[in-house]
Amino acid sequence: MKAPPPPPRPWSEGPAYAWTGDGWGASASLAPGAARSGRLRILTFNLLFDLYDAPRVRLGERLPAISALLQAADADLIALQEVTPGVVEAIGAWPWVRAAYRMSEGPEALGVRPYGQLWLSRLPVERVARLSLPRSKAATAVRVNVGGVPLQAISVHLSSDLHADGPRIRQEQLRVLLRSVREPFGGVSILAGDFNFGDEESPEALHSSGFVDLWPTLRPGEAGLSFDPSRNPLAAGIGPHVTARRLDRVMLRASSGRVRPRSAALVGEGMIPGADPPIQPSDHFGLLVELGLVGA
Repeated sequence: MKAPPPPPRPWSEGPAYAWTGDGWGASASLAPGAARSGRLRILTFNLLFDLYDAPRVRLGERLPAISALLQAADADLIALQEVTPGVVEAIGAWPWVRAAYRMSEGPEALGVRPYGQLWLSRLPVERVARLSLPRSKAATAVRVNVGGVPLQAISVHLSSDLHADGPRIRQEQLRVLLRSVREPFGGVSILAGDFNFGDEESPEALHSSGFVDLWPTLRPGEAGLSFDPSRNPLAAGIGPHVTARRLDRVMLRASSGRVRPRSAALVGEGMIPGADPPIQPSDHFGLLVELGLVGA
């Protein structure tokens, strides 16, 4: 007899943080957020940390360009991967973040040691939650309410192929995550981040999950290569073994018809002006998705 699957892992919960004028303080709100012109924009972006090979990745030089890129995206929810405590501090000092966004990390940045995911939300955040995944990975979620639609947005950064059994590890990470994801009644779940697999890999755990991959839904037939060593020197610098793949995704699962995918685009493809030698904001391109909210 086949053994039953293990029970879902518990999420640990905490507050979001908002700028108070003299620091970042815990902030929780049950008030619905207003959708801008009936739409919701979600951006996922792997920043490329500098824990290894810092001279090559030039994070300090890239951070101003990353700030400009994120601000120009005009996203309501921003999922960032490879965030370190130093990056939380830097982002928390950006005036446009202080003026309009909540962060899923506070000044102590306990959830990103040594690195992890960070959400920026222009919408009031009801809660922040974290789920431990196999191989020292984690998922970070924010719960918001958009025009009366309860929504949870989950950021992931799955294990890479630096592990010889990368596909098996990612499958297990997804199984653990998906067993633990439950939509709020009448609500929506968004799964975004660096999945570290391309279209050649199709994890079984996603097949029956109900999540819809929005890039092929909105841009059928287009490769959407968010990691491309042929166009990105930072990606090429990792080594000759890396290949172009669509690593970064935004996925949607909705139990109502009030959320409709509208558009998807890669961002951060251009070189940073004046950078010598030429460099882009990260070794990944970002993925910006827009959803339409019916009745919002």
